[in-house]
Amino acid sequence: MSTTAQIVANQANAKLSTGPKTEEGKAAASQNNFRHGLAGTFVIQAWEKEEEYFELLDGLRHEHQPISPTETLLVENMAKHFWLGQRALRLQEFCFHAELPTVDSNFEKQFALYLRYQTTHERAFHKCLNDLRKLRAQQSRELAASNARRRDHAAEVRRQEMHEARLEAVQAKTELVKTKTALTAPRTPGEVSYNTDDRVRQVLAADAAREAELQAYLRAA
Repeated sequence: MSTTAQIVANQANAKLSTGPKTEEGKAAASQNNFRHGLAGTFVIQAWEKEEEYFELLDGLRHEHQPISPTETLLVENMAKHFWLGQRALRLQEFCFHAELPTVDSNFEKQFALYLRYQTTHERAFHKCLNDLRKLRAQQSRELAASNARRRDHAAEVRRQEMHEARLEAVQAKTELVKTKTALTAPRTPGEVSYNTDDRVRQVLAADAAREAELQAYLRAA
């Protein structure tokens, strides 16, 4: 156990070194333990061409056309993992003998590390690609289900409208029969007479027009 005096001394020493305070100092300190940049925060190295990375990213965006934040993140991660996989592949080249096609014994551990990171980022690239494809397949299924529900609803509306139209037609024919019966019934003495034939023709014409309108609606439905 630390004594009280040791704890006080440690606290006093800690106050003497608080690390970098400026943004430049913090940025420099963040690279103190930097070795290969194959893990952690993604950074384009000074010996890499930044424009080539953005060409890669633009190419993937053009190919996959992300339309949502999730799709955009997946495409951006694809670019990062591919870039890091290629970096690991290039770093492996420095582990070989200058004249022999074998790994230098002094760099065997580094070579194994770079090879492992290459495999890791290649798998991560394909995982992002598969996740993007699964996401779009799910969206396609949801869209198809939504369209099917809309079609079913529209069909139900059409069936209801056709049922109502048939009821109207039956009612119209019933009214026509009643009208014909009333017009052709014998007149009582003193009742005002009028041209029965003309009235019947008018009713028949109205009924024919209503029937034609109904048939046109049913064909359109």
